[in-house]
Formats: sequence, C-alpha cells, structure tokens
Amino acid sequence: MPLIITSLISKAVSIASRFFGIGAGVTWAGEIGLTLDPKIINKLIPQVKKGVIVIAGTNGKTTTSAMVKHILNESDYKVIHNKTGANLENGIAGTLLLNTNFLGKLSIDFAIFELDEGAFPKVITKLNPKIIVLLNLFRDQLDRYGEVDSIAQKWMIGLKGVSDKTTLVCNADDPLISEIGNKFKGKVVYFGLNDSSKTISKLPHAVDSTYCLNCGNKLSYKKVFLSHFGDWYCTNCHLKRPKLTLNKINSPLIGVYNEYNSLASSLTCQVLGISKNEAQQKILTFTPAFGRQEEFNVNSKKIKIFLSKNPAGFNESLRTVLTQKDFSTIIFALNDRIADGTDVSWIWDVDFDEIVSKTNNILCTGDRANDMAIRIKYAGDKDIKPIFDLNKAIEKGLENTRENETLYILPTYTAMLDIRKILTGKKIS
Repeated sequence: MPLIITSLISKAVSIASRFFGIGAGVTWAGEIGLTLDPKIINKLIPQVKKGVIVIAGTNGKTTTSAMVKHILNESDYKVIHNKTGANLENGIAGTLLLNTNFLGKLSIDFAIFELDEGAFPKVITKLNPKIIVLLNLFRDQLDRYGEVDSIAQKWMIGLKGVSDKTTLVCNADDPLISEIGNKFKGKVVYFGLNDSSKTISKLPHAVDSTYCLNCGNKLSYKKVFLSHFGDWYCTNCHLKRPKLTLNKINSPLIGVYNEYNSLASSLTCQVLGISKNEAQQKILTFTPAFGRQEEFNVNSKKIKIFLSKNPAGFNESLRTVLTQKDFSTIIFALNDRIADGTDVSWIWDVDFDEIVSKTNNILCTGDRANDMAIRIKYAGDKDIKPIFDLNKAIEKGLENTRENETLYILPTYTAMLDIRKILTGKKIS
C-alpha cells in the first residue's frame, strides 16, 4: 500500500481513538499502520535525516529520552520522541506515522525512541540506530520479562544485527550493562559516578547483577551508589568497571538515579557533536517528564509524583524523599494492571523500614492498597486503613500536609496515569 495512504488511515485511527477516549492514539495508529504495511518502520526510518537514538533500560527511559530531546531542541534540531510511553513496535510505528506530512513524508533531524526491554531484540535492527543508550537492568515485571540475565542475553542477540557504525552509550556502574558493552562490535562509551558523597554504606537488600559475568565470582565494590551500581571489580579474574567517558554533571532533578539519567543524556549529545559545556547548560533548563518528579500545586500545597514501579526504583524514590526537608506525608499507590505487572510480590523487596520510622502520615491506595498496607505494617507495626478511591486518598493526603510541606506520591505506572488525570483533569498530551 502507498505510504501516503497508510499515513492518512493511521492518522484517522489516531483521531478516532482519542475522540472515543480509548488511548492517546499512538499505539492504535501504529497497529493499523503495521497491519496495512508490515515494513512501514523500515520505509520511514531512512527519512530521519541525522539518525535514530534508542534508549533502553528498566528505569529512566522516559526521563533520559526527554532530556536528550530537550538538549537537541535547544540546539535547534527538529526531534520526534515516543513521549507517551508507547515503547513497543506499534508505538514506534505510530510515532513515525503521526509525524509524517500530508504526503506521508518525514521532515525531522532525529528520532528518539525509548524501547521496551522485551521488544528490544525484535525492533532494534529495524531502526538502524545511530546511538543506543543502555541505562540499566533491574528485576521488573518478572511475569513479563523474566530475570535480568535473560533480558541481557536477548539484548546481546539483538545487538548482533546492529551496524558496527552504531555507538553504544553504556552505564559502566551496572556490571551487566558493562558486559553487553564489552561484547558489542562497534564503538562504546561509558558513563558512571565517582563522587564519594553519593555513596551508600553497603549493597541494599534488593540488588541484581552482583556476580562477575566472566568467572562467576562475587563482585567487590570500591564504592556503591545505587542498588548494584558502583565502582565494581572482581578479585578472581580482575575484571573491573570500564574507564568512564563522563562521570560528572549537574543534574536538574534530585536523586542519584537522575544523575545517571543526566549523565546518559549529556554523553549521548556529546557523541552527536554537542560540547560537554553546552549540554550541561541546556540540561539545567529541563523540566520533568510526566510522573517523574512532576510537581503540582493544589490549594496552595505542593504535590510531587515519583514513579516507583520496581524494588530498585522504589528504594531510590524513598531515599530521595527522605532527604527532603519538606517531607511529612506520603502516599503509596499500588496497581497490578498489565502495564504494571500483575505480580506485586516485589513490594517485599522494598526497604520501607526507614520511611515508616520517620512519619505517621502514610496512606495506601490503588487496586492493591490492601497488599501495600500489609507490607507497611510488617515494616513498622503500623495499622493503615487502605483507601481504594484515589480521589479520597489525595484529599486525605493534602489534609495531612501543611502549607510549608509537600505531599509525596509514589505510584506504579497505571496508578500514576490515574493520579495525573485527577490532578490535571486531562490525559497525557
């Protein structure tokens, strides 16, 4: 089918999808586009003038993608990005189709695609990426993805079909990501932390990838920064963290995990020819992507949302909240829908003890509010009555929050979308 016809039909489907309230319109457009022309991605990708940037990882894809887009936009490049989180093949196709003109043609410099961990091996070769950014691998939605070693193996298989002209931007502090970089045939650059002030005293309870991928020996650490991230080395075979290309940046967002996102986005732009100083200046004007430290003002009180969807990410959100002077009230919103992962047993790997000891203002909401309330009880012997109605939970949270304080909400993915609808009165745009 001619490209122009596929484009027009896909756009019409997107409009209908949004009109009837059955999604943001991107995935439906892509699904129809792929049905009409299974090679639609292959046909549109060559029209991206300067190249495709793919960003993959368990945590941080949306924030890092948004940061890269911001820096490139500020550098006067025309960029598209699958910002609604449509990170499967149909989302990639939909993003491309919805950005074509009335002739079915693209007129853009860069396309930035955050890519689902499971979709990565199938889709990556269709995108012919200029840069692939690998952020991290954590245990997440085991019912969908399996263990991190399994994901890493699939990624390495997918990368075998990628051009050796592609540059890999890797998180050196994650041993598993470093191993993927070691086996890649093209150019690899690494980011990571060196700042001793960001270290934690020991590996947390919920960690992955702490064994040497070369010999199987337990890894040692000179510094630990986040979960299993750090300056790691093996005492047996002497494998160690790769040399860092970039290790310091001023992040516009709080939290160690956002320093990693900032490093990844800055290094990506440096690979594209933007200077380190220029990338640093431009990143400081970045504002958060939806649900990722996004801030709202309601009745003269502040609300901040920290998306927290797996043990490692949740622990870092808690770590960040605990450093804030305006913290006293917190809401945990736990859902178990398809996009969240239907198995919520992972909440038992989250370290709630300190947060429970620091405040009595804890509320539990979401589809699995009972499960979260039980988890909090075991963390600090506090009986919390679950509030299944999100509106009522937010109202109660605001009631408990004084004007000089901030209400912190830590939701899983679909809970975050529902909370944003309540706070904004609209869907993600």
